[in-house]
Amino acid sequence: MGSGVQLPVGGEGGEAVEDFPAGPGGGQHSVHAFGGAGFAGGFPLHDPDGDGLGLLRDWLHQAIDAGQIDPLPIDPLARLLAALVAEASLYIARAPNPAEARQQTGHTLDRILLGLRPRHD
Repeated sequence: MGSGVQLPVGGEGGEAVEDFPAGPGGGQHSVHAFGGAGFAGGFPLHDPDGDGLGLLRDWLHQAIDAGQIDPLPIDPLARLLAALVAEASLYIARAPNPAEARQQTGHTLDRILLGLRPRHD
């Protein structure tokens, strides 16, 4: 597994796991989407809002504090990223050619996520 990131998404249901190719740099991104509040790898999610996005918010805070991504409002960013992953998973699951859809979606998600990096003008 490459650079795995667990991204919880709100809603009902179990865990959905998808592997996305990392693009030109190689490797894969594993995305674990959890329905509602719960546990990630045996560790309770920090989820004071009860919407299942606590772990993602924590990760975003850490990434901003470390200078890995630009400072952005956490709540809308978490919701938008969770929606991206949820829709990407559905797209891949319903695609007539899931392998091709996974490759295209992984490349597209990489491009979107790279836009979060700080600009060094």
